[in-house]
Formats: sequence, C-alpha cells, structure tokens
Amino acid sequence: KVIGPQLREQYPPLTEEELDGFFEEIPQFMPKMAPGKFRFDFSLLPSHTYNQAARDVFITSFLAEVQNGAYSQDPIPQEHRTRMAVGTALATHLEYLRKEYKKQRSPEDLAMQARRDAVNSRKKTVSTRVHATEVWLLLWQTYSYWKVVKRLC
Repeated sequence: KVIGPQLREQYPPLTEEELDGFFEEIPQFMPKMAPGKFRFDFSLLPSHTYNQAARDVFITSFLAEVQNGAYSQDPIPQEHRTRMAVGTALATHLEYLRKEYKKQRSPEDLAMQARRDAVNSRKKTVSTRVHATEVWLLLWQTYSYWKVVKRLC
C-alpha cells in the first residue's frame, strides 16, 4: 500500500514509447495487461484508453479471485460482486489516488505551474481593465447621447 510521497516515485507516468507501444501493441514496450501485471497511469485521465484497459483487467482478475475464495474469511456480499460495483469502487479509489498523485509534483512542475498562474493572473487583470474601459466608454456614449437628446428637445 503506497500512498504518500512515494506514490509518484512508485508509479511514474508512462513514457511516450510505452504509451505508443500500448496503442500499437508492441510487446517489448507495452506494459503487460494481465492479472497481476498491470498498472494505472495517474498522470492520464481515468477515461484514457490505457487506464480503461487496466481497469478492465483489474475488475476481471478481482472478480476471479473472489470467485476462487480469495476473500472467504471476510466475504464480500453478492451485490458487490458485479463488474459495475467493483468498477464504481475502483473509480472512487483511483480518484483519491490521482488527487494524491497530483499533490506530489516535481520542482520543475511547480515552477511551470507558478509561471502559468502568473500569466493567467496578468490576462485576467488586462481583461478586467479592458472590460472596465469598454463599460466606461459605453456609459459615456449613453450619457453624451442623452445630453444631445435633451438639448434637441
């Protein structure tokens, strides 16, 4: 059970070669998607094809283990032995692990995020100033219009 600072070290993101190999099904690069030989990539979305394949393997192997009596000392109720129930429980746990994984960023990631935040902050400031100027011009034009209308009437 690895949760905490070691999560990112224990489960690094797939390399581009591994991911390309997965899609091209190249055996030397493709992480094995078999019971006991699969992993999730927490840097990818849960809906990513790779994580969906890992999810399917996990559900199938987990249900097979339950069927073979792996959890007979603390039995799992029958209503929780469906693909849907196991998938939902897994999705909830993976969401938690993904949040933990995101917390553990490298110094480079943190610096990049700080730069992005600074740029976005400047964009918001400029956008707000432009919007305020547009509102002011609109009000001035409206005021000027009514001033002219008053004089004409």
